[in-house]
Amino acid sequence: MKKNTISIKGAYPPRIGGISVHNARLASTLADDGMLGCVYSISISGENSESRINVKSAHYPWVRYEIIRSLLWFLNDGIRDRSKIIHLHGHPAWESPTLLLLLLSGKRLVYTIHDQMMFSNPEEIPKLMLYLFKKALRKKRIRWIAVNNNIKLQLIGLNADSSLISVIPAYVPTKIMNGQLNAEIEDFMGSRSKILSVYANTIRNLNNKDLYGIDLAIRALAKVKTFDNNVGLVISIPNEDRTNLINAYTQIIEELKLSENVLLFLKPVNDPLKLWRCSDIVLRPTLTDGDSLVVREAISQNTYLIASDCVERPSEAILFKSEDVEDLVVKIIETLKKESKTNTTSTESNYSLLKDVYNSLLHS
Repeated sequence: MKKNTISIKGAYPPRIGGISVHNARLASTLADDGMLGCVYSISISGENSESRINVKSAHYPWVRYEIIRSLLWFLNDGIRDRSKIIHLHGHPAWESPTLLLLLLSGKRLVYTIHDQMMFSNPEEIPKLMLYLFKKALRKKRIRWIAVNNNIKLQLIGLNADSSLISVIPAYVPTKIMNGQLNAEIEDFMGSRSKILSVYANTIRNLNNKDLYGIDLAIRALAKVKTFDNNVGLVISIPNEDRTNLINAYTQIIEELKLSENVLLFLKPVNDPLKLWRCSDIVLRPTLTDGDSLVVREAISQNTYLIASDCVERPSEAILFKSEDVEDLVVKIIETLKKESKTNTTSTESNYSLLKDVYNSLLHS
C-alpha cells in the first residue's frame, strides 16, 4: 500500500443512506486517483462493490457502546493501517480516545461531521468524552470537515481552532446509473399526472416528532390532492423493517383516503437518480439536517426540490417553513404550476476541496 493513501472509516453499503453512499463514492474516486487505502465499514456488513476497493468490517454488533467499538477497531485494524491519513465519519466525541491514540501512532486524521444535532446540546455528552474531544479539536494533525456552517460554529463554540475546520458538503456525484427503476415504482408513476417523491433511509424521531417529515409529506399530499386528484407520492424508506412504525404511516394514508395516491416503497431503489429525475418535485421536509445527499442529487437531475428551512440549503432549493404543512402545500402547488425545468443544472463535486484538505495534511 502506498504511504500517501487515505483510508476511510464509516458507514458503507449495502446499507443505504447519505453517509454510506457518500463514502462509497469517495472511495471509488480515491481509487481512481490511486489514493485509496482501506475502507473500514461500521455498517452491519460492508461489501466489495468494486474489486479494487478493500473493505474490512469495523462493525461489532455485540458491543453496545460506540467508544468500545471504536477502541476495538483501533486495536484490530487502526493501529496497523498503513495509510498516512484516515478519514472518519461518525460521532467524534465518542471516538475521541481513539482519535488521540491514532495521533500517538503517527496518523493524520480527517473527520467529517454530518449531523448538526451531535453538538447542539454538548452538556448531554459525558464530561470526560467532551474534555477529550475538546483536546482533539486543537490538534494540528486533525482536520475537521463540517457539512454545513452551523456545525462549524458549534465546533468553534467548543473552542476549536477555526483554521482546522473546512465547510464542505458531503457530495461526490456518481457517473454510474443503471437507468432502470423498480417495476413497482415504474407502474405507479406511469398512472399519475404528477409525481412527488420523498426519501428517508429509516424512520427516526426527534423530540417525539418524525425527523424526516414523512408524515408531513403525507398530510401535505392530502391537501394537494384537492388541486390535482391524480397526484402521486413515492415514499422511499429502504432500511426500515419495523412493522409497527410503518403501520403508523399506513394508518395516516388510509385515514386521509390516499391509498391510491401513495406508494410506500420499503426496498432500495435501483436507480435513485432516475427517481429524482422522473419526479416533478422532490421533497425534503426534515426537522433538521446536515447537508442532504438527496437535495444535491435532485438538483443535479434538474428536478424541483422543496426543502424545510431548518438548515442552510443550496440556492436552487425552494424553501418552506419547517414543520408548517400549509406553507409546504402552497410551495408544492406553486411549483406544480411551473413548467418543467429545461436548463441543465450542474452541481459541483466537492472532491477537489477534500483533496485540498488531504494535501494540507500530507505536506504538513
